[in-house]
Amino acid sequence: RGRSSVSVAAPGVDIVSLRAGEVAFDDGTLVPADDPSARYMRLSGTSMAAPHVTGVIALVKSLSPGRDWRAIKNLIIAGGDQIAGQEVLSMTGRRLNAHGALTCSGERVFAASSPPPVFPLPAGTAVTVSVLNIHCATPAGQVRAVTSNGSRFDLRDDGIAPDLAARDGNYTATFTPATPTEWVKFTSSNQTTALPHLSFG
Repeated sequence: RGRSSVSVAAPGVDIVSLRAGEVAFDDGTLVPADDPSARYMRLSGTSMAAPHVTGVIALVKSLSPGRDWRAIKNLIIAGGDQIAGQEVLSMTGRRLNAHGALTCSGERVFAASSPPPVFPLPAGTAVTVSVLNIHCATPAGQVRAVTSNGSRFDLRDDGIAPDLAARDGNYTATFTPATPTEWVKFTSSNQTTALPHLSFG
């Protein structure tokens, strides 16, 4: 879990799955319960969540074979359900929704995706920041930043370091604060987000 490592959540608790060989688990995990020859068991963790996401990826790709990984990833994120209180567990606070990924229309996601390790940011140390800015499958346009000490810079989605991939909707920049910096605010069109995750009216 975490804002810098998880883009979208998926079901992963008490998922009924095939039992691997003669693996024995505590009572209550086998389906049917306490049946030593049961073919199924309940499992939890990323090993159960990842197949849900993989299935949606395959579904989206099968219906639109021409879509590349960037569009598929963005559709899965933008098509997810926004879950109240989940913002601290992932970058977007969204949960996987296959129907949403297939029918995405008008969904905008604007979220800081790679926060620096600590605030305030120390003066004279280079810091890299990233913001996910997508409109369903596609990047949603220029991202600008302003810091608590008034510095301004643009983030780019061009695949040139420090940005990892062009046109994937992740906008990135490296900057060096001249003085200790309490926050960085990002804007694009009428969207605003910040690091740390503060509210700007």
